[in-house]
Amino acid sequence: MKREAEKISLFKLIYFLFRIVRSLLTHLTLYILLLIIGPVVIIFLFGFRKKFPTRAAFIWSLFTCAVGGIEIDIEDRHYLNKEETQVIIANHQSSFDIHALIIALNPFYYRFVAKKELSFLPIFGWALWLSGFPLVDRKNNEKAVRSMKELEARLRIKNMKVVIFPEGTRNREPGLLPFKKGAFILASNLQCEIVPAVLKGTRAVQKKHSFFINPGKITVKFLQPISTKGFSYEDREKLIEKAYNAIYDSLPEDEKPPLKSEPALE
Repeated sequence: MKREAEKISLFKLIYFLFRIVRSLLTHLTLYILLLIIGPVVIIFLFGFRKKFPTRAAFIWSLFTCAVGGIEIDIEDRHYLNKEETQVIIANHQSSFDIHALIIALNPFYYRFVAKKELSFLPIFGWALWLSGFPLVDRKNNEKAVRSMKELEARLRIKNMKVVIFPEGTRNREPGLLPFKKGAFILASNLQCEIVPAVLKGTRAVQKKHSFFINPGKITVKFLQPISTKGFSYEDREKLIEKAYNAIYDSLPEDEKPPLKSEPALE
């Protein structure tokens, strides 16, 4: 019994060390690639502003996931239309949600709506800003509204995918946080489709603020688009409820706490 206990302890130690090494290598890959790709993006933006940033992001995410032993499975991407502006909304559990969506959206022209604080990061933030990623000041509602208005004006002259996490931050617990209204006001003003996306497995790969990165499979499942034709600003809560329920219903069972009877609005 003593020998068996010693073997189990040794196995746990080896596995723990393996997790540390693998996680460290994944983090190093992520940050080293940022240091290499970031300046290249900045240089090439002058001639290839539209597609180059997303192609560079694809390489970054692909290598990061490969080193971490993470497989990305994409379902129902046919709901995305290259010829139309669409607002893509997704649940948010982990930083790997971004990598999974970057890989899933590789054939398309898109931009993520990001928090303004990221623009202050050396190289990465500068590349985001120069690439035209919409940066929203979440601490200042007036500035946030102005940023979304600028994005709306831009989308009226360009066909592009816009990716927004309506929960606003990564969710530590199963289920969904209340949805913020920005994505739905934007879509209704533009009368464009909302495409819900469900990310599964990202929390198992890396929990919020965790150093450890675990190998596994992440599934990105696009759901049937929600039309906003005929919807106005006053109908935003109906759109939020419809989108919230669509994503909630497609979550894995272990990610479904009891759904509250009142609409999940914020």
